[in-house]
Amino acid sequence: MPERRNTEKKYVVAGAFTNLLLLVMKFIVAVCAHSAALMADAIHSLFNLFADGLAVAYMMMNSKAKNDSHDYGYGRYATVMCLALSVILFVGAFFWGFKSVEAGILLMQGIFPVDIHWMAVAASAVSVLVLWALSRFAVRHARQLKSEVLTKASHRYDFDMWSSLGTFLALLPVVFLSGKWKVLDILTSLVICLFVMAEACRLFRGALDELLDKSLPESTEADLERLAAGVEGVSAVTGVLTRRVGGQMAVELNITMCGDESLDTVHKRVKEIKRLINDKYDQVIHLAIHVEPSSL
Repeated sequence: MPERRNTEKKYVVAGAFTNLLLLVMKFIVAVCAHSAALMADAIHSLFNLFADGLAVAYMMMNSKAKNDSHDYGYGRYATVMCLALSVILFVGAFFWGFKSVEAGILLMQGIFPVDIHWMAVAASAVSVLVLWALSRFAVRHARQLKSEVLTKASHRYDFDMWSSLGTFLALLPVVFLSGKWKVLDILTSLVICLFVMAEACRLFRGALDELLDKSLPESTEADLERLAAGVEGVSAVTGVLTRRVGGQMAVELNITMCGDESLDTVHKRVKEIKRLINDKYDQVIHLAIHVEPSSL
């Protein structure tokens, strides 16, 4: 397991470094080429960079040993980082979206922005190709490692790739036909900013749910109950308590067994429940099982 985590972290760091290079390229070209759409796409790349950084932070925090002051580990530190970064992303996207609206108003008044240089088209094309390669790389290794972290990373790269592709298609007429086609640059910028704001809100809500100890989905809790109830000797599962800690799972189960069973037998069955749950959910960092005698 530690070896797999190290491999995941290595691949995520490589993706983050690639995203950083893309971000710098898009930002510089967007400023030089006067493209609002490419700047918004750079903000989207910033979102991916933050997401990769958070993934690494979660892995590092969750790998830190528990101690007397942190019985559940240090995962919540990364959750707080997630809250802060989601706010930064939302504010950045909102600001640039507002600037795009201002540019659109000026355009409707007949005040045309500066011509956009063809470098913006080239930069968006490079972004599409690099993100496509990143996505395929993440998908391949996610299958090999059965990694949820890399699967989520591939989805982010796909989303960013489609954003860059939309920017590329929108900039083609803007650059080569100019005139009123410049409105496409502004509209594309506004749409991308809205998507980034929506993603920032989703990140914020997920982190807030974790800090407020929201339970895991009902389907997950039902599956945990099914796994425990399927072990021989378990009369009933009377309670399933769950929450997320640093992007991972903390689970507590209340079960009943026959009161005539020996302590050794009960212990073996509890170990079997833990084995079944840990085999299916490798992100469980805390699993407590409370046994009570059944009334039968």
